[in-house]
Amino acid sequence: FGPDNELDWYFGSISIGAGASLTLDPKTVIKMGSGGVQVWGRLIADSTAGNEIVFTSLDDRSVGGLTGDGTPAKGDWSGVRVESTGTAVLDHVNVRYGGHSGEYALVSVVEEGSLTLTNSKLEQSSSYGVRVDGVEEQSLLNNVIENCSNYGIYIFDNDTDTLAENPEIRGNVINNTSYPINIYAGDGYTGDHRITGNSGSGNTGNYIVMPSS
Repeated sequence: FGPDNELDWYFGSISIGAGASLTLDPKTVIKMGSGGVQVWGRLIADSTAGNEIVFTSLDDRSVGGLTGDGTPAKGDWSGVRVESTGTAVLDHVNVRYGGHSGEYALVSVVEEGSLTLTNSKLEQSSSYGVRVDGVEEQSLLNNVIENCSNYGIYIFDNDTDTLAENPEIRGNVINNTSYPINIYAGDGYTGDHRITGNSGSGNTGNYIVMPSS
């Protein structure tokens, strides 16, 4: 898909099946109903500064055309979720007004899924900004995450293996969340200076939480 029309792309939900691939051109705007983007195959949203790809609510009129009622809200749609057979590359992407509640996030990945999330802006979630379930070596680099009702970044290790968490979280700016980073490392934590250069303000607690490591 690309920005070659004067009309917006609107979906109630998107499911990319195993073995299938969806590539979005720079400046593409995807507007969502109440569903989400479920990635069992491959999603490529790889752009550059000034040419961001946008995933947002149908009601968001700040990009694209005059769709919806013009009053987007947190949790309007569920978010982008990378499943166990899925791969997603998100670089210079904006994701807004998702994260219904509970376990939902603007962007999430589960065990054995593959997520690249760099140079992107995630904002206005009624739950998490990013949620990582059971992926021990997830990298999250140079993103802005803000205005999330729950954690900005949540690393949750409650899988069936015994591998220690070793995430790389660098250069992220996380504002106006409950806590900017929470790492629940049920199988322990390892790594040498892998969490560096992160900052933020306006969070309920402006620190990195490691409740079980």
